[in-house]
Amino acid sequence: MTECLEKEIFDGIIISAASSVIPKKLLKKLKKGKCLIMPKQYRFGSQKLIIIKKIKENQFSQKKLIDVRFVPLLDKITE
Repeated sequence: MTECLEKEIFDGIIISAASSVIPKKLLKKLKKGKCLIMPKQYRFGSQKLIIIKKIKENQFSQKKLIDVRFVPLLDKITE
C-alpha cells in the first residue's frame, strides 16, 4: 500500500492534529496550485490553522488563518 501512495499526487491534504513541523513529504505530493491545511503548533502551546499553497515544485505560499486548539500529532513527523 505504501508503494501506491509514493506515486500519488493529491488535490488537497488536510491534517487534523497539531504539529510544529510542516511535513515536506506531503507538500511534495500536492498538485501545483493545490493546498495543504493543518493546525501548526507554536511555542508556549499556541496553535494557528495554516494553509499552504503549492505555487511551483519547490515554491509555496503560507497563510495563517485563525487561532485553534487541536490534539497533538502522536507520531513524530520526519522531514
